[in-house]
Amino acid sequence: MSENYDIVTREELYEQAWATPMVELAKKYRLSDVGLAKLYKELKIPRPPVGHWAKVQAGKRVRRKRLPKAKEGAPTAMRFNLDWQPPSRQNLAPEFGEWLEESKRILTAVVPKTLEFPHPLVADALKVFGRAKSNQGHLERGYQSIVLDLRVSESSLDRALRIMDALLGACESLGVTIELSTDRANGMSATKDGVGVRFWLHEKIERRKLPKKRNDFFTDHEYLPTGIMCVRIPIQFGKDTRRVWADGTKQRLEDCVVAIAIGLARAVESERVCLIERAERERQWALKREEERRIAEERARIRREEEERRADLIDECDRWHQAKRIREYLEAVKDNSAGDCAVGPTKEWLEWSTRFADELDPLSDQQSRTEGTPRMGRGNHP
Repeated sequence: MSENYDIVTREELYEQAWATPMVELAKKYRLSDVGLAKLYKELKIPRPPVGHWAKVQAGKRVRRKRLPKAKEGAPTAMRFNLDWQPPSRQNLAPEFGEWLEESKRILTAVVPKTLEFPHPLVADALKVFGRAKSNQGHLERGYQSIVLDLRVSESSLDRALRIMDALLGACESLGVTIELSTDRANGMSATKDGVGVRFWLHEKIERRKLPKKRNDFFTDHEYLPTGIMCVRIPIQFGKDTRRVWADGTKQRLEDCVVAIAIGLARAVESERVCLIERAERERQWALKREEERRIAEERARIRREEEERRADLIDECDRWHQAKRIREYLEAVKDNSAGDCAVGPTKEWLEWSTRFADELDPLSDQQSRTEGTPRMGRGNHP
């Protein structure tokens, strides 16, 4: 677990924001520029407006907004972990890499020219999208439809279904299943051993403005299908992992079915490794928080015992002064009463007062404790 932290105050962050662009400053603290901007907003630190650095580069004079005072109770500093690293998602086992290479060598997938015996998921998608309406160029599936996540036009539907039919067979050969959900955020995902990665098949749509009619407030657009399709994985797995396969000038998506299936299998394994790393980090964080809690409790206990010892010392000093004053007073009473203090009520009162002074005196108390007499605590004075 990393322990390299840097605590930066509001004033320091303010000066850095006006001296360094936010994108470069974010790299220093291992954050995105958007994430760092949120921290600045939370700490009420003004940042340079849009176009500020262009004016500086052009030599123009710019004004800096003043840093307002922090409100009472508001945070005045931020702690950054300088050793934090994002999950790699690339620390795959060598055995898995060898298995991928072997699968790439022996796996074959041919996109059928017609859907004579389609996969059950493809057959369901054909029924749903066959009666779907177009929305901004793409066929719109129902909100409650559990169907393949295809974002294509009516003219490209047949081709998309044939590609998905071949892709489903290739994925199943690799032990990867395709799971569907009504939730649009997780509509279609490649899953293996309980770990899933979302993906979809998408067709590029060209949007064109229509001539504006007279007295029309809004500008209308027309959406034209291009026939250019791609398969996309929205999660970033590192520079060495491919996330997009698309039609190009030299290749068609039909030629990439095996590569897509291999890429999905690699993405699922990378996600599994990422989840393991995340669980380990959370376990380490939990251990650290528990250790910090234990240290805080130990410090509180030591501080509480120290306060009690100081309070006992002050109390003993007060009792010693009170006992001393009482004894001085008793001596004065004896001197003033002549022989009357030897008998009668005065004698009893003097004896009682002497015992009370001895009980108050912590020195006499310590001596009595050595002799077996219980100590008189605070608040137990007669």
